[in-house]
Amino acid sequence: VIVDPTPDHMTEADETVTLTLTPAAGYGVGTSGGATGTIANDDIPPDTVITGGPAAVTTSRLATFAFTGSTMPAGGPATFQVSLDGAPFATAKSPKAYTNLADGTHTFRVRAVDAFGNADPTPASYTWAVDTTKPTVAISAPSATLAKAGDTVTYTVTYTDAHLQAVTLTAAGVTLNKTGTARGTVQVTGTGSTRTVTISNITGDGTLGITIKASTGIDQVGLKNVAASPSAKFVVDDSAPVVAIASPLSATVGGTASFTVTYTDASLATASLTAAQVTLITSPGMTGVVTVTQIDASHFKVSVSSISTTGTMSISVAGGVAQDAFGRLSVGPIVSKSVKVK
Repeated sequence: VIVDPTPDHMTEADETVTLTLTPAAGYGVGTSGGATGTIANDDIPPDTVITGGPAAVTTSRLATFAFTGSTMPAGGPATFQVSLDGAPFATAKSPKAYTNLADGTHTFRVRAVDAFGNADPTPASYTWAVDTTKPTVAISAPSATLAKAGDTVTYTVTYTDAHLQAVTLTAAGVTLNKTGTARGTVQVTGTGSTRTVTISNITGDGTLGITIKASTGIDQVGLKNVAASPSAKFVVDDSAPVVAIASPLSATVGGTASFTVTYTDASLATASLTAAQVTLITSPGMTGVVTVTQIDASHFKVSVSSISTTGTMSISVAGGVAQDAFGRLSVGPIVSKSVKVK
């Protein structure tokens, strides 16, 4: 006699069954007695363990997982179901491989399902990150757009990476970009992902900026930054405004000679010129009428008309007619080249 119980999936203890054969109409039995057996109830769901997978952070877009389930009265899990990044569970075998994974964080889950359909209610889970991107470096605008000798200007340098491990930036990793005679000394301070680059001992005239060299930051998978693009520059102005006078090639009696006065300064703030600030220098007996016209913020035209006689002439421009952002005044008088009057 074979007893084949029907699964009911009910949570209950193991059951003891006694089978007793007794006489009935049409047949008899020998010694009447009972045969006792136990029906084991498989109500305990399986447990699942991940035994192999990728590193917590990796550059690989391939991930392979190995997994196993606990042994149960029915002889172990019948199947496994897996899920990646919240997708619905699907049947799979160990090992399970994934390819072409995108950069970012991923989560793999797996659960064992036994022969009675009991699934692990707490699937095994593993979270890791794919990182194929090098750290990036950003340089802020300078703390000042204009500086004079002795000033200090700073930049903030920020390294960005989802798995940044270390920043090794020192003064040797900073290139000071210079124009003209501008110079300065570079220092680096800071911790974590941010550094402050300080330019001190500033001298000269021109512009200064910085570039951050490659391989000054590294992430957890060994990727290093490329060189950062050059920063915005700031102007270094260590000189008073300069006055230059362009003379005409020649002039004629009774005509008009035009001189152009130009003010040059990296931080020119104001410039002005009146006839009273212009002196006409001539040969003995020569006279002329001086007028001034402004061309633009830094250019003026000085016209000498009604020239009385032949000889030579030039003009001089007084000092203090231009001022820069630091309050420095142009020097003077500045004398033009001599012009021959025919």
